[in-house]
Amino acid sequence: MYKRRGGWKYFKSEAKLQKYMIDNQIIPWTTYVNNVLKRLVVQVLLPNTIRGWVFKTFARENVI
Repeated sequence: MYKRRGGWKYFKSEAKLQKYMIDNQIIPWTTYVNNVLKRLVVQVLLPNTIRGWVFKTFARENVI
């Protein structure tokens, strides 16, 4: 399920968005570096099973 949220193609697309935001002064360079490094780890370096756990744990809000 989380396979589509990973890979070089997905990472490059996200990095391009981050580059656009820094070029247009929407985010500072420190945020750019932080975002790109986080995305590199989660989208490229982690296997799908761990990526799924990361998204479930940190990117989801528990609704009661």
